[in-house]
Amino acid sequence: MKAVVFENVNRWSLSTVPDPRPGDGDVLVRIDTCGICGTDRHILHGEFASTFPLIPGHKFAGTVAELSHRFPLDRFEEALKTFGRPDSYKIQLTVCSPGATDADR
Repeated sequence: MKAVVFENVNRWSLSTVPDPRPGDGDVLVRIDTCGICGTDRHILHGEFASTFPLIPGHKFAGTVAELSHRFPLDRFEEALKTFGRPDSYKIQLTVCSPGATDADR
């Protein structure tokens, strides 16, 4: 897949990276849109401690593409829409209604 990668402080690239696979209990989301926020900007400029390389963009909207073996995809609607935002070190996924925003959460 294509991803913006922060290679180091003040250095980023558009790179091809391996497609992720969901781990046990994880959900793989096909990202439809992703924002780069102020936190990402601070990371890029070395203002927040980070381990490089990293793929930024923790505010996104997408479609559930795959679930781990513990959660068969056939139990869910075919095009389950989600959005994510950081809550601690985990991403909170929320089912979206058409036209919903983060404020509707």
